[in-house]
Formats: sequence, structure tokens, C-alpha cells
Amino acid sequence: MTFPESISVQLNCTPSHAEYLIKIFPRKPELRRTIWGYKESLFQANPAEASPWCGSVYSGVSAVRKFMTPSIVFDPAQRTCYFETKLKRSEQLDKIPNTLELAKELIRIDSTSRRSNLAIIDYIQTILEKSGFVLERLLYADENGTSKANLVAKKGKGRGGFGIFCHSDTVPPGEEEWKPFDPKVEDGRLIGRGSCDMKGALAAAIVAGANIDPAELSKPYYIVITADEETGMWGAMHVIAESGILKQSWPENGVVAEPTSLIPIRAHKGAVRIFVTAQGKAAHTSTDKGISANFLIAPFLAEMAELADLFRSDKRFMNDKFHPPTNGFNMVIDDGGCNPNVTPAKTVCTMSLRTMPDDSRDMAIDLILKAAEKYGLEGRHLAVEPFSVSAESEILQAALDITGCNAGATAHYGTEALFYQDYVNLIIFGPGDINQAHTVGEWIDIEQIRAAESYYTQLIKRCCRFQRYADCKSHKDIEQD
Repeated sequence: MTFPESISVQLNCTPSHAEYLIKIFPRKPELRRTIWGYKESLFQANPAEASPWCGSVYSGVSAVRKFMTPSIVFDPAQRTCYFETKLKRSEQLDKIPNTLELAKELIRIDSTSRRSNLAIIDYIQTILEKSGFVLERLLYADENGTSKANLVAKKGKGRGGFGIFCHSDTVPPGEEEWKPFDPKVEDGRLIGRGSCDMKGALAAAIVAGANIDPAELSKPYYIVITADEETGMWGAMHVIAESGILKQSWPENGVVAEPTSLIPIRAHKGAVRIFVTAQGKAAHTSTDKGISANFLIAPFLAEMAELADLFRSDKRFMNDKFHPPTNGFNMVIDDGGCNPNVTPAKTVCTMSLRTMPDDSRDMAIDLILKAAEKYGLEGRHLAVEPFSVSAESEILQAALDITGCNAGATAHYGTEALFYQDYVNLIIFGPGDINQAHTVGEWIDIEQIRAAESYYTQLIKRCCRFQRYADCKSHKDIEQD
């Protein structure tokens, strides 16, 4: 595709969205300009002509219409495209939203995992660029070919420092009737999809960093924002593999900003997937010549039911530091949706364990794989180690100090810390109640968002060796700074 030589933009939206729309165009200074006032249209493009052009520059014209209802005008002769509405001359493009307003703006952008997240990444990138961050945008396509992006941002020079790790995607809104992408404030709560998991925390991390002068930092501050956390944490793995900024230097300490009600979490469960496959022979049942993979795997499934009881009752497979203390053994079966009049040729049983330190998981895996071998089935497994950090670690002690908590807690759910823990000393620490995540009517306490901004600011100043930190008598002095 050939980009036009000039682009003019006239917008009816908030200043932040105006800047965001300008940024979607090719990153050349002559293409990032705004013409104020009214410009008469030359040609009115039909949707068939306008949408492909806009879609190739941006991840779909429908996402542009999320923020406005522009008149798309295209001049084939001059190769000029306009988004025409009105923008007040007095509005400024350089103001960074406060944490609550930014959280609202992030909620308005539908970043459900099944969709591209380029819209929300474009918007965040605009704010971070304006706030003095050095940025790295990492593009990839998911398994469905949908364009995704991760963003790595760094403010300040040097090595080490502090990072906040976030994700941009959310789960689907659910089938019940509510307005998931129309944020509402009611009774001190911010309501909307992703408010709790984790756009409130993401807003706090951005604003905390935006308000820091890089000249005051002895070590850098990082924000890492991924895609596809909700569908397998593929974005985190992509960041680890591809980020040039992080390959030069990872932060020494960090926070994964999942909702913890602002209680520092120092450990959570890991994950094991075990795949057991039975190979049969497909045939129409009228011939009686088939071999049912389901019948072949049935004796194995019966043993797995017995193992489920063992895992729930035998203390060797538990850890009382977690709630619940059990490994959450689960099993799903897939025969490819075979019709009843056909013998299934292949059946796959997928089992999962939520592993913990000192939970005899190697014994559990061995019991399952030996049972598969006994019945002539194929077996393999994948494992991600549980997350944990030392009770004496600098980041945990700093978080306990600023929050007043006595000790780090544990969590039953998993986070991207499973992958980052080999590179950074981490805790899980974010605003919001995990029980609100993924719910219809999802909400977060607004005071938690504001407190998160304060806590993140204090951690930046402490872990990045803020120049004035040494002159403060306590973290309260920093908070008042």
C-alpha cells in the first residue's frame, strides 16, 4: 500500500484521543499535523473505498469510530484523507490525564483478547512518549492471525531500577446486558470491563511514571504492557524473547500489577499441563470395523478419578500456606466432536495441576504418566514453576514498609510473574479485589486506584534511587513530596 503524501485531521473528541488518532498515521512529522477549524470536503468516500485504506493504517475503521463518528473524506487526486468534525481551538494536546480519567479512557477501548490490542497500545504510546519514556513496540500475530503489540517503556538511564508489569487485554464482557466499555462512577466505584483486571492498575503505573522527572532518577523505571495475558500469557513470552531494551538490562525489582487489594503477594501457584492421547481407527459404526479411541482411554480415565480423590486428601500433594491448599487437579476430554455413528480415531485427555512449592508435584506427574504408559497411551507434559520471592527481598520489604502490612501473602491464581521471575525480583501488587475480575459489572474502588498511584510512586523513588530520597526521613516524606 502507498501512504498518502499528506494527511489532515479534524477531530471532535478529548485531547488525549486527538493525540491518539494523530499517532495512528505513519510516523513522519509531516503526516502528524492537525488542521484546526473546518475544511470543506472534496469527495465523500463510500465505505468500500474508505475502510480498506483506514484499516491498513489502523486496526480497523470501527475502532476509530469507537471515539467519534467522523465523516471520512478521501480525495483520490490529492491522496488526502480527512476525519472531519469539530475541535475546540482552546483544547490542549499535552495534558496527561489523572489516574481515574486515564482508567476511564482505557476502559472505553475494547481490548478483549480475541481482538487486536493496537488501539489501546497506540493510545498509551502517545501518553508515554509525551511523558519522556523511551519506547519499544513489539508486534506479533496471535494464533488466529490477529495483530497484537507489546510495549516496553523506560524512563531514566542506567541499569537495574524498578519495573511495573501490566497487560492490556481483558476477558470478554459476558452475555448479560451491561455496558462494559462505557465506564461509570457510582458509590466510589469505577465500573467497566477491565477496571479491576487491570486497567485501573495500568493507569496508576502510567501516571506515577509520567509525573517523575527522569533527571531525578539514578536508575531507570520501566513499564511493560503485554497482550494475550488472559489467553495463555503469550505476550509476556514474546517480550522476553524479543525486547531489546530488556535484553540490555532488566529492572532489578518489579511489580506485577494484578489485583491484590494492595496487599503484597510473594508467592502464587504454578501450572502443569499433561496431555494423554489414545489413537484409534475411524470407521462408520455400521461396519463394526472401527477402533474407538474413547474406549481405549476409558480405563485410564477411571484411574484419574481415583487420583483426584488422592490429591484432595493426601497432605503430600498440598501446601497449607495457600488457600485452597490443594493442586486443583482437573481434566477435559476431546475426541474432535466425533459423531455417534463414527468411531473416534483420536481422543486427547488434557489434565492440569496448579502447583505449589513442596507439593510433591513430580510424584503427581509420574503417577499420571505411568498410568498412561500402562494402557499404551501417549503422554507428555509441560510445566511452569510456581512463583515465589524471598521473604527478605528488597521489593517485598519496600512494599511492606509503605503499606504497613506485616508479611507477604500467597495467591491461588497465576500471573505473568511465572515467566518474569527468572529475570526480576518480583511481587504481585495491585489495586482491586481479585473476586471482581472477569465478572459482569466488574468494578474497582476508586480510592484503591489512587492509593496504587501513590504506592507505585513511592516504589519508583525508593528502587530507582530517587535523588532526593536520601534527604527524606521516611517514606511519608516522599509521599508528601
